[in-house]
Amino acid sequence: MKFKKTLLKLTIVLLILFPMLAACASPEPAATPAAPEDEPVQFETPTPRPEREDPPEPEEDETEDVPDDDFEMPERGTWDGSIYESEFLGLRFVMPTGWISLSDDEIAEILGLGGFGELGSLTANVSHEMMAANFITNETVQILFERGASDVTIEEALQNAAMGAAVGGGEVFDIYGTTIIGSYEYHSFGSIVDLGDFVMLNQQFLRIQDDFLIAINISLISDVADVSDTTIDDILALFSDLSEPAPEIDEIEVAEVLLGTWDWDWDDSYSYVFLPDGTGTRGFPNALEDITWFTDGDHLVISNLESWTFNIVDDVLTITSRQVPGLAYSYIRRP
Repeated sequence: MKFKKTLLKLTIVLLILFPMLAACASPEPAATPAAPEDEPVQFETPTPRPEREDPPEPEEDETEDVPDDDFEMPERGTWDGSIYESEFLGLRFVMPTGWISLSDDEIAEILGLGGFGELGSLTANVSHEMMAANFITNETVQILFERGASDVTIEEALQNAAMGAAVGGGEVFDIYGTTIIGSYEYHSFGSIVDLGDFVMLNQQFLRIQDDFLIAINISLISDVADVSDTTIDDILALFSDLSEPAPEIDEIEVAEVLLGTWDWDWDDSYSYVFLPDGTGTRGFPNALEDITWFTDGDHLVISNLESWTFNIVDDVLTITSRQVPGLAYSYIRRP
């Protein structure tokens, strides 16, 4: 789990370290005039200062400035099981089996923060909207808002975000047209970050609405034990317009052949219990851990964190990790 949290933390940090609007409206520094050469400095005789007069009373302004603290953020979307919907964004996202949604507090814990608060604020101008991830296949979707977009163009925001990705160590490989996500059109660019043992592919989709730059980021992380051939287009297909009917959610499959209790063949004090509702336990009698589980063909997924290939021969269950090469265990069915 620690390794998975590290990958997730890298995904989040790479997005928030380089705000997408930071350099869009920065004025060019004024040129400093060069001092004339070989000319004596001339001093003028000071003019007497006139007597001070009281300034006129300021005229009353009927428009009252709204304090920055009172600025209203867009209403956040909501999760209903595996379905996320946002009226402000005009979209729906449906998590496939094996994905989980992360709350503000869970992301704050991963980043080592005390908490985001009600609005999920990451910085003064950047707010977290939602995040979903598959810890097994190393795929994430994150939506962020950044304030201050009313005076910039989408082209400026796109170029600045791409520059930020490059500064963060990413190789920006493509800036291209537009993509419809939900009800709206987004501009996008892609980047690759080489982190040694694994490579992170990011595709960021941007659009401006009111004073907000909206960013949808899709990240795919490949490592030496990559277990997925998912593409960016596969994940884009999980989004839909709110006007479209919500898709039916596939029921979780549990292989009946796994139901029951299985004891470790090397030391039967460690056991797995698989129940029909997709829950169970594992561990030693004095240190049992609650788990969830489902199967996909001959793949066994534990708590949406571990993926194993399973095989049963003569009541002996062998599970082989799809994430850690060479890791395998055998268990004997308890009568």
